[in-house]
Amino acid sequence: MSDKPSYEDLEIRVRELEARLARQQDFEQLYNLLRKVIDNVPDLIWAKDLDKNHLIVNQADCDRLLLCESTEEPVGKRHGFFARREREKGGVYTFGELCEDSDEVVFNTGRAGRFFEDGMVRGEYLALDVNKAPFYDESGKMIGVVGCGRDITEELRTRKALRETERRFRKIIEDVSQISIQGYDEDRRVTFWNKASEVLYGYSENEAMGQALEALIIPEEMREEVVRLHGRWVRHGEKIPAGELILVDKYGNDVPVFSSHVMHETRAGKEMFCIDIDLTRIKASEEEKRHLQGLLRQAQKMEAMGTLAS
Repeated sequence: MSDKPSYEDLEIRVRELEARLARQQDFEQLYNLLRKVIDNVPDLIWAKDLDKNHLIVNQADCDRLLLCESTEEPVGKRHGFFARREREKGGVYTFGELCEDSDEVVFNTGRAGRFFEDGMVRGEYLALDVNKAPFYDESGKMIGVVGCGRDITEELRTRKALRETERRFRKIIEDVSQISIQGYDEDRRVTFWNKASEVLYGYSENEAMGQALEALIIPEEMREEVVRLHGRWVRHGEKIPAGELILVDKYGNDVPVFSSHVMHETRAGKEMFCIDIDLTRIKASEEEKRHLQGLLRQAQKMEAMGTLAS
């Protein structure tokens, strides 16, 4: 009996081989497509095995972190290899241990996690917002970790600069001794209350913080209009006009002020600063002036009457 395959057997094998080659071609096409995608993503992308050796990295990871020319070079190597190489060249490189520490967290917990990783790379500070997750083989066994890191270095510098600017700004307006400055959020609740506001309105900073504007220093007959104007600003950006107002202090006394408003956006939402100049002395001076003018007119009348009588 012949062991030679029949024509039908050969045809089946040829078809199986063609199907296998087609699947391989499909896989290669898919791989090349994914390779192009990850190499054009600005975020750093990589995958490592359980020994923390790189399985795949994208071009951004090579350019920004590993400092190698080819995406093939890191395959089979740990992060420490590139750190040592940079230090041997005389470069400053402290970014490394933190990366593998967070790998270990994912391996030990079997759960995805978000990590902050930073350090020096060739003498420049680098900060990454990193997401890592385990991946598994067909049997469900963990075989490595995949990661994606976003460069947030400039974002951190910007945040630091904004915090410093805000600190200086608040220090300046806190130290203004003659002008009341208050800050209010979108719900008209006090977010800032300087020392001059304590003196002018009688409320301490602790008493004022979180209180609604209209319940604090606005006379009852003005409250509805204040809420309306503030709402127009929040919803439509309409500026609240500056002008003279009669507000009230903690004890119910009238407080004449010239009030203007500064409005801006923050990460927490819109914020309004009221800048109030106390007009009490000016109003008192005006009243005194009017009183003296009245006395003068009275004296002039008496003088005129005396002249007529003589």
